[in-house]
Amino acid sequence: MKNTECFNDKIKQAFLFSCYTGLRLSDVKDLTWGKLQKDNNGGLFINYIQKKTKKQQYLPIPQKAVEFLPDKASAKDTDTVFDLPSGNYINIQLKQWAFLAKITKNLSFHVARHSYATILLSLGAGIETISKNLGHSEIKTTQSHYAAIENKLQRASVNLLDKL
Repeated sequence: MKNTECFNDKIKQAFLFSCYTGLRLSDVKDLTWGKLQKDNNGGLFINYIQKKTKKQQYLPIPQKAVEFLPDKASAKDTDTVFDLPSGNYINIQLKQWAFLAKITKNLSFHVARHSYATILLSLGAGIETISKNLGHSEIKTTQSHYAAIENKLQRASVNLLDKL
């Protein structure tokens, strides 16, 4: 997707940012520059109230996500980071972008969120951490969504013992 042209660069940036942060479209649209803060080690995190759950979140963001942030230029802390059109237009653009990238999956921002969780799981991140990053109030929610992937990873990890 990164290497495929999208007719709307703002949508492309926001979608790829979501792939690396797990943010819902509603939270990406509400993200302001002031919610991006530096931690004690110089890394960035997002300090925000999740729109769906109304809960405070502190989400560390990887450097890969930072690469997709637009230039702040002279924007104020209260300005939104991604100036995005309506949800319907975004979905149309995502479908066209997916077609150009030869992706047959019905692309949506929710797919970006699932990609984030799936990639973290496959890289060995704990389900508890992923659940917290996604802002799930109960770990059962995360476990039910990603049980098949967890089972596959469990089998692969056990099979490592056969190499002894």
